[in-house]
Amino acid sequence: MKAQASAELLVMVAIMAVFILPLLLITYVNASTSGEKATISQASRAASQIASTADSVGYLGSGSSMFAEIEMPANVQGIEIRNSSSISEIVLNISTSSGTNQLVFVSRFPLSASTDDLQRLATIGLHRVNIRAGNFEAGKARPAVSLKLN
Repeated sequence: MKAQASAELLVMVAIMAVFILPLLLITYVNASTSGEKATISQASRAASQIASTADSVGYLGSGSSMFAEIEMPANVQGIEIRNSSSISEIVLNISTSSGTNQLVFVSRFPLSASTDDLQRLATIGLHRVNIRAGNFEAGKARPAVSLKLN
């Protein structure tokens, strides 16, 4: 009788393990990806804030400036500014478990920033950025907007 009770107990423990272990695995995977989602969300918010502030300053005209408080998350590998004839792109390269992702945000004004400022802005933490509209250049419909870290 004791052997039967022991065998039944072992079967019950095995059945419970079959149900509990997959649940624990799913919970672990979801917890690890939620941190990456938070990082991507925070980086999106930072790049969007830079783009919208640059647009606001550009629309205010030459000589105007604003300060933006930018909170940069971990895992940002670098920031690039790509200018074309009509728009500028702010590109954040973010390291995730699936590789490097790029977040791209658009500004309607030509942007400029020093390489040193972009490297410092890509570091984790709170950064104060001075966003300033320059003078109108001959043949250009919009003023250039510059970013400078303080």
